[in-house]
Amino acid sequence: YNLSQTKVQLLALAANFGNYSCLDAGMIISLLGTTAAMAYGCVLACSGYLLLWWSVAFDNGELPFWCLAVFCFLYGHGCGSIDNGCTSELLADFPDHKGNVVGCMKAYYGLASATIAIVYYAIFSPVKT
Repeated sequence: YNLSQTKVQLLALAANFGNYSCLDAGMIISLLGTTAAMAYGCVLACSGYLLLWWSVAFDNGELPFWCLAVFCFLYGHGCGSIDNGCTSELLADFPDHKGNVVGCMKAYYGLASATIAIVYYAIFSPVKT
């Protein structure tokens, strides 16, 4: 894929939009419980990531841009659904410590990206001679 910076940012926007628009996950939690919502999120996230991998590994840059955006929305929506389910479960488990629970949950969710980036850089950084 030969994507411009604008298109890469649009893909990130699709993922973020999927992540923050998870009303359906809330409805699933209300009707079926947190386990069902987390399973739903896992299916969506796995599908989105696998489809993106497939589009890079086997499609040789010929898939339309809108398909990539849908795949990004899928994995983002799955991640948001998992986050919604986990937060709901933890708030129900620790009703007297809601502030601490939400603070820790969101801090770890944000730190995961930074931690993975550091590990990736340590393992895959180019060797300087």
